[in-house]
Amino acid sequence: MMYANALLVPCPECAHEKPLMQIASGNTFSSTLWSDSKQELPMLPRLSWIQRCPECHAYFMLSRIPDSGKPENPDWKQGNSPSMDTGALPYIQLKEAFEKLHKKGFSKAEERRFREMLWHAYNDEAWRCGSEKTKKDFRAKHGESAKENLKKYQELIPKTDNGFEILHAEILRELGEFSKAKEVLDALRNNPEFKRAYSIIDKMRERANAEDASVFILY
Repeated sequence: MMYANALLVPCPECAHEKPLMQIASGNTFSSTLWSDSKQELPMLPRLSWIQRCPECHAYFMLSRIPDSGKPENPDWKQGNSPSMDTGALPYIQLKEAFEKLHKKGFSKAEERRFREMLWHAYNDEAWRCGSEKTKKDFRAKHGESAKENLKKYQELIPKTDNGFEILHAEILRELGEFSKAKEVLDALRNNPEFKRAYSIIDKMRERANAEDASVFILY
């Protein structure tokens, strides 16, 4: 992976230019896919869709910056040196960002994407990172709010098509609704259209059978 000079992204509130990572070249080596659909790409990191200004502390959506993702646009100046910052935020700050930006209003697509980010950020601290005690304490403190978010996210995604059936089963499993999750997974396991996903379905079914709500690596 090679870094290019940082992108200088203007805060829509105070115009401060935040330097963010820009990759000159990368690859998908050592990528990891988790059961909650989060993909980790250590050699091809992505900028966080939600950013926090280091100057005025305002939260903003990267997609709403004019012509975002196009470094050649004048709104996306480049710095004189690289930056390692993707702008990734922990669960608590993302939750605060959601509350503040929700008041300003966003589309259903933006809400869906935001709630997915909250889901993944919660799982980062509840299951993926830190000591067992730290993760357990985090789940005890934030588990209920995370479940409420996950239920609302589930309402925003399609019931069928493009593998969303498997995602619904995973959500039910993480919510602790193991019987419902097994019903969905068993139906998918008996559907030839999902033959290529049988190994994933079997792994989820095994976890649901054990009443295990933790996220895990698929491959």
